[in-house]
Amino acid sequence: MVKKIVVFYFIALAFMAHNAYAKDINLTGIYKNEPCNISIEITKNTNKAKYFYKIVDNNQTKSQGYISSIKSNGEGGFYIKFKKIDGMYENGSIVIQNYGNSMNEYNHFEDCDSKYLKFDK
Repeated sequence: MVKKIVVFYFIALAFMAHNAYAKDINLTGIYKNEPCNISIEITKNTNKAKYFYKIVDNNQTKSQGYISSIKSNGEGGFYIKFKKIDGMYENGSIVIQNYGNSMNEYNHFEDCDSKYLKFDK
């Protein structure tokens, strides 16, 4: 019984440390991918609990809403989950995989040919 409590304690502690680390980053700003004319604007709402994002493609809003999760990758970067798009934040940039493969077909930005899109702040 004591062993189970100790294991639970360490798991809970690791989870809290992981989440606290992910919440300490500041994502706010405008990230741009110049070749494809796409931008991601990230702001924090007034109570500072959630990040709001807006993705603009060729001057039209493609997606907007709250970032649903931010998780550390354990190497200094963070996984970011928008509504239907996942990204990786690292060193002030966001990288998104633009399209999949024959087993997992999707294409987020059809006017852009690059497999990975880098958005710089």
